Amino acid sequence: MSNKDQQQFSAVLDALRKIAAEIRSLEAEAHKALLESNDTAVYRKKLNEKTLLLMDLPETLEPLLEGLERKAAEEIRAEAATFAKRAEPALSLSSSFYMSALLYPADYKEGEKNDLEKFIERLQVRYHRPDPS
Repeated sequence: MSNKDQQQFSAVLDALRKIAAEIRSLEAEAHKALLESNDTAVYRKKLNEKTLLLMDLPETLEPLLEGLERKAAEEIRAEAATFAKRAEPALSLSSSFYMSALLYPADYKEGEKNDLEKFIERLQVRYHRPDPS
């Protein structure tokens, strides 16, 4: 990857990390609302926000993908579209269960990375960008 591609790729990773952190924060707020005060309205609102972030992922990333190496851009576009496609029915069904399960496989164990975080990790490895944390 050229230096310009590396800078562009870093911007994409930064955006993905920010979205992943926001999703984790929304999930934590949702669970806190449900467990501490049984506030199902706040729980549902936070899960809706999470779902909308996933649905908007392709549109959010697109400006950052312009000018990026074609192969990397296509891979990121395809995965972003998959996340969005999975989120769409959860929102249209207005299913809290479905929204909460987005990004988590059936065999998920607490503390593991979710599917978005795993995708970020795969991109870092594939395109040799170390995680800054």
